[in-house]
Amino acid sequence: MAIIRQKKRNLILAMLLGIVITAVPTGVYSGVITYKKAAMDKEMENLKEKINSEKVYTAYCLTHPMSKGELIRAEDLEEISVKTKSSFEVLDRSDLEGRYLSVGMDAGIIITNSVIYQDCGLLDNVRTYLYDYIVLPEGISSDDIFDIRIRFPNGEDYVIAVGKKVESMVESGAFINASEEENLLLSSAYVDTTVYEGAKIYASLYVADYQEASCVNYPFNLYTTELAAWDPNLVEQMETETNRLNRQILEKNLFDFMGIVMGGETLIDIY
Repeated sequence: MAIIRQKKRNLILAMLLGIVITAVPTGVYSGVITYKKAAMDKEMENLKEKINSEKVYTAYCLTHPMSKGELIRAEDLEEISVKTKSSFEVLDRSDLEGRYLSVGMDAGIIITNSVIYQDCGLLDNVRTYLYDYIVLPEGISSDDIFDIRIRFPNGEDYVIAVGKKVESMVESGAFINASEEENLLLSSAYVDTTVYEGAKIYASLYVADYQEASCVNYPFNLYTTELAAWDPNLVEQMETETNRLNRQILEKNLFDFMGIVMGGETLIDIY
C-alpha cells in the first residue's frame, strides 16, 4: 500500500513539475509580448503627437527645369503640401507669377523668396556710359553684379551705385548702364579722386546674384548738389539738404586726416 501511495505522490510531483516547466517559458514569452506591445503603443502615441504638432503649408515648385532670368508663368508652377514643425516661408501663387528666377532651378524644388526677383523696368533716363576710372576685378563678366564704391584715404568708404553690370569692355574702360542720378554721383566721385590723393573708385562684387542691393550713401560734392537742385533730366529730385550736411562731415574728416584747418591753414603736411 505504501508503495502505491509513493507512486501516486511521484506521479503528482511529475505532473506539477511539467506544468511549472511549461508555464515558465510561456510566462516569459507573454511578458516579452506585453513589453513590445507597450513600446509600440508608446511609439504610436509619440508619432500621433508629432503629426498633430506639424503644420501643413501650401508651397509651389517648378514643373520643369528653368534657367536663371526666366519669367515664371502660371503653367510653370505646381502646388505641393509641406508638413513641418518649424516656421516656413510661404509664397502665394500671385507672389510667383510674373517674377524672374535669380538662379537656375530644377523641377520639384520649393521656390522661396530668395530665388526670385521682380523686373522694375528701365528708367527713361538710363544711358550707357564709358567709365575708365572704376577699378574692376580681374576676369569680371557681364553676368557679375556689383556695387560701385569710393574709398577715401582716411578709410571712409561709401556706396555710389548698386546692382550694376558690365555691358561690354574695351581697352579704355567698361560700358555700364547708369541713370542720370548715378552718373552725377559717379562724376562727383571722380572729382574726389583728383582732389584727395589716395581716393579710389572700385567695384564690389555680390557673393550671390539674389542678394538684396546695398543702400547708396555717398555724399556728392556741393557743385553736384547745386546741379541736382534743378537738373530736368532727373526722374526724382535728389535729396540735397541732408547731402550738404553729410558732405560737410566727410570733408571735415578728410581735412582733419590731412592736417588741414577748414579755411586753408595747414597744420601738418603729411605728404
